Amino acid sequence: MRPQKAVSDEVYVLKLIVELLGEECSWQQTFGTLRGEPGMFGVRRMLPVDGFFPRRNLVVEYHGAGEDASGAARDRIADWAREHELTLLDIDSEELSHEPDGRLKRHKDNDLGVLIRRLLDLDLLLK
Repeated sequence: MRPQKAVSDEVYVLKLIVELLGEECSWQQTFGTLRGEPGMFGVRRMLPVDGFFPRRNLVVEYHGAGEDASGAARDRIADWAREHELTLLDIDSEELSHEPDGRLKRHKDNDLGVLIRRLLDLDLLLK
């Protein structure tokens, strides 16, 4: 029997949001209008968003330990979401219960509280 692969922090956070919103999301969704910088051969590849909730026009991006939080892709996704009148929920691991190295501790009650506040701020949950 193969050992089960641990669930990534990104998947953990998206599952919490799915639980709070009561609807499924499209994972690693790509859009024809969201593309990165041209590569070596001039091709601009599609950039995936971590999660997309189409009924709410919500894009979720999670930035965990070791990710380049100020990268061009992050900025491009934020600009694209604004241009397409989508709501962006951008979450950093430091907002949730985390270890000194940035990995999540996965204290569900605390993490749900943070996500509830963020979703309320975006008017995505009833107050």
